[in-house]
Amino acid sequence: MGKFYAESTIDVVGDLHNGLHVETSVYDVATYWDGAGGPTQLELFNVFGRILLLQLFCEMTVIQGGGATLVRFNATFATPPVAVQPISAVSASVAGLAVGSRVVWQGGDITSVPIVPVDGMLTTGSLGIGAVNTAVANGTFAFFIAGAEYSKAAIPAGTAPGNDVIPINLYGAVAFDIGIDGTIDIIEAGANAAGYASAVLAIAGIAAVGAGHIRIGTVTAMRTVGAFTFGTTALDDADSTVAYIDTALVAANYGLSDIFPPARQIIGTVGGIGTIGHVPSVADSVSGSARANLFYMPLSDNAYVTAAF
Repeated sequence: MGKFYAESTIDVVGDLHNGLHVETSVYDVATYWDGAGGPTQLELFNVFGRILLLQLFCEMTVIQGGGATLVRFNATFATPPVAVQPISAVSASVAGLAVGSRVVWQGGDITSVPIVPVDGMLTTGSLGIGAVNTAVANGTFAFFIAGAEYSKAAIPAGTAPGNDVIPINLYGAVAFDIGIDGTIDIIEAGANAAGYASAVLAIAGIAAVGAGHIRIGTVTAMRTVGAFTFGTTALDDADSTVAYIDTALVAANYGLSDIFPPARQIIGTVGGIGTIGHVPSVADSVSGSARANLFYMPLSDNAYVTAAF
């Protein structure tokens, strides 16, 4: 039989495990993330007493319109007087953050960099020879683009790797890219027809990933008896050297599938009164809206946090 708990019990269990939760109202990032007019400090939370800061993030409620500003979290106290002090380093660019994406304070180190979603591979593409031996197979994988997570099913038969012809004893390369539509695109190195002296040079000859896409990986090939023709020459041909290189995974993505950082930080003093906020550090116009969230545990008598707005 399932267990059913009163809502008040569920709230208490959540507070004990995750910390007390405080949330601001929605605010306009065009005002408070916009560094074009100079840094504008926005106080997000009022801190009374000493707390253990467990988690702090700003979550997009309306998509950020492309401005590449950077954000830094900081704290300041009126009692006792403490000037504005950073509790993080400067984040990466917030350009194009989607609804639900977060700028996340990492905790611990006073100069830790707030995390923003990074486009890339979340799980390995597992490129390799397909059931059709002239095609490149992929395994099931997940990837992240513009604040959202997507997945692609395995293609055991494989995807045709283009049709470029590589001269004998020289290297050629192709990239396998994917966008939010789930279509795998083949990007051939620019000078495949002339050939490259090494696999490294062949990969360097592939164009950069296009907007709204990420790179699954690359395939290089060289043949010692005649030319190698992508899509025609078997990838397990005895006279050919073929290599499959999966793109490295992005280290951490804080988007709709968020996780809590393990590090924590003590903020404030017994009887102290202060604030936690953020400030932009790059002169770049932005748009959209966000809401800030904070999780904490009180460390002194009557310590608590309230939203500043």
